[in-house]
Amino acid sequence: MNALLLLVVTGIFNPVTAVGPDAMLVNPAQLAYPERPGFACRILGLDAGFGNNSFSIAQYNRYTGAFLGDAAKADILGSIPTSGLLLAGRAQAAGAEFGYGNFAASVRTTGSAEATLPRDAFDLALQGNELGRTYSAAGTAARAQVLWRAGVGWATAIGRNFTVGLGAHRLQGLFYADLTDASASFLTTEQAFASSGRVAYRMASGGSGWAFDAGLAYVHDQWRFSLGCLDLGTGVHWTEGVKRGVYTFALDTANLYQIVTQGKFKQQFDQAAGGYFTTDVPVIVNLGAARRIYNWLNGSVLIQQRFRDGDLGKNWSARAVCEMWPLRWLPVGLELGYRGFAGPMFGLDLGLVTGRFALVIGAKDLAGLFASAKGAELSLGIGFGTFFIERPAYVPDTVTLGDN
Repeated sequence: MNALLLLVVTGIFNPVTAVGPDAMLVNPAQLAYPERPGFACRILGLDAGFGNNSFSIAQYNRYTGAFLGDAAKADILGSIPTSGLLLAGRAQAAGAEFGYGNFAASVRTTGSAEATLPRDAFDLALQGNELGRTYSAAGTAARAQVLWRAGVGWATAIGRNFTVGLGAHRLQGLFYADLTDASASFLTTEQAFASSGRVAYRMASGGSGWAFDAGLAYVHDQWRFSLGCLDLGTGVHWTEGVKRGVYTFALDTANLYQIVTQGKFKQQFDQAAGGYFTTDVPVIVNLGAARRIYNWLNGSVLIQQRFRDGDLGKNWSARAVCEMWPLRWLPVGLELGYRGFAGPMFGLDLGLVTGRFALVIGAKDLAGLFASAKGAELSLGIGFGTFFIERPAYVPDTVTLGDN
């Protein structure tokens, strides 16, 4: 029964009450909570998600394999903002994460990919080529990276009610690629074609950096207040296997015969070793409050702001988590929230607790509820002691390109 009470007080799904290695995902000061476990570890943690800024699950089901009439085409094009279709996905694997008292260590591997496709490309595909109209690929962007990170965190109490914590993480870049420039245009008239474009990219196979965390927490009876700042640092310095390439093409005003016989289409591709570059790791600020209402019920509210990750007005989120224990071995977590870019989100988590071992699975929809959702996240975790699975945001506002 003591192990069960420990799980209820700290919360499996509640981020503001997370202790052990999971506190490092929210605020390192939570490592010094009074209810911190003697020992806790995550044996395995997996989560993955995918989302977009335009199409819902209902639209995908409605139009897949169907004949697209004018109304359907207008519905599809109306869903794509002028900035283009943004696709984003992320996966994370966690293992060898331990916590003992007010100390924790963590090892994680994360991979992410993002791409923005211009609206004109869908207009051309669905409506056909309009004579005299210039189609542009402005705003096209893409980025992918894989990072390995190992970190430690420590916290201590100050007086009776306050705790402070610090964390440090070694970042190891395994792969990175992005478009540093992408522009193209296409024009058709009754007499001729004209087109031009330029695509520049960079990629690397190795890099490194450091990130640091700091946090403050306040403890009062059944209340917990948390303020954490994560991933302060200069980013990842990519120095190994750096390559840069540029592809350009141009089509002088010509008809099809001239293109074939007179070589009007010109293209060039250049690739060479490049100098090192640096990419940012978004700084995250978490502000939260939680309360245990009963032994079988606790809840929290967490507000998050991401910096160095596009438009500040859109890279924020607010969510409320309610954790219940209808049975001694069955924790249930419900989450309602809103992200500045994606919109509403809803999540459901289920757990199975036997002694101090726990298995949890979770699912969340993004940018809508159920059929109107524009993305989804799935998670799986196996832990000993207490643990909480934190899932990153999978639908960022923009893809930030260029040297930092």
